[in-house]
Amino acid sequence: MILLGPARSGKTYLLEKIVGEKIIDGRQAAKELNWRNEPALDLQLIPNGSFGIDEAQLFSAHSLSKELKTLSNRDCILCFQSFEQFKNLLKLNRRFLVLELK
Repeated sequence: MILLGPARSGKTYLLEKIVGEKIIDGRQAAKELNWRNEPALDLQLIPNGSFGIDEAQLFSAHSLSKELKTLSNRDCILCFQSFEQFKNLLKLNRRFLVLELK
């Protein structure tokens, strides 16, 4: 599932209601690199069961695509601020349910 919406639209709130604390935060990963590089999505960070990735656009598009292929049998919710940030994932052979918040 993909949640699209600008800042303060409620994406994180909805994500927390659906997956609880099983959220990987792109802001935290980028902050750890002092916002200088796009962090790679690390499979070690991904919790068991359903999970979410908040601010997914902050992760390297290559690593995000690669790990999502690996996790094709898992339920996940990705949050992006715009369709432009999400469209690179359309190259994956995977269906997405897209919910846009305004």
